[in-house]
Amino acid sequence: VMLGLFGLLLAGAIALVARYQERAYEAKSLLHEATEKSLLEKELILQEMKHRIKNSITRVLAIARQTASQATDVKEFSASFSARLQAMAASQDMLTRSRWQKADLGDLLRTELGQVFGKELSEGILSGPEVLLDETTTQALGLTFHELATNALKYGEAGNSVGALKVEWRVEGRGRERTLVLDWREA
Repeated sequence: VMLGLFGLLLAGAIALVARYQERAYEAKSLLHEATEKSLLEKELILQEMKHRIKNSITRVLAIARQTASQATDVKEFSASFSARLQAMAASQDMLTRSRWQKADLGDLLRTELGQVFGKELSEGILSGPEVLLDETTTQALGLTFHELATNALKYGEAGNSVGALKVEWRVEGRGRERTLVLDWREA
């Protein structure tokens, strides 16, 4: 009887140890899967970051070439290049805040005009519906608006007054046929 009871206890203990080993193996397997998934996600993020950095460097080089071709001296180059890089940085900030999803056209215009004119924009200067821009369009329009605002300040009717400027936009068409129409007026 004693030997039978001992055998039963031993069998129960062996079963319990086997069950714990099985759970430990399952936990190890789940941990391994989670680690592999995490490493894959990390690699994807690094590849995306590498791609964005490469694109940013390409844009900076293009801005440098364009600025150099128009500058008459180093001082002019430095001022213009710095301003253009700040415009690019402002677009990057907007995209970062939206987690690289979309940036609002009105916000982009407010940011770029504010940088150039250095003032709060009064009501009525900007008018249009919400238009969300992807990363590439945000970068391109950010630099374009910066150039337009700089030219308006230097050579245009706007002079030193942002109040002489009016920018309106609308979306025409539907679906794939949609077109953004932007009207930039210096009064």
